[in-house]
Amino acid sequence: MQTQNFNDLSTDTGSAGGSPMSTRDPAEKIDRAAQTAHDTVDRVHRRAVELTERATSEGDRMYQASCAWISAHPMQAVLGALVVGYLYGRVRS
Repeated sequence: MQTQNFNDLSTDTGSAGGSPMSTRDPAEKIDRAAQTAHDTVDRVHRRAVELTERATSEGDRMYQASCAWISAHPMQAVLGALVVGYLYGRVRS
């Protein structure tokens, strides 16, 4: 684990030995941090949208598949619903 003393916090030499950040304007540091945060929020938002679209399309696919199965096997679907309803009623009593 790497330790760092408080005097080193004013410079950002990093492990690669860059230039000190003490010459940078504090507003520039804040702007850079804000931009990094904004980029992170954008990435998270894009990923959330992708996952939402994927879940929606998967739900639609499952709905269509279940409708097709029920249309092809109406008696099994009704009997299955009756069994599930009976078992649910027994558990709730």
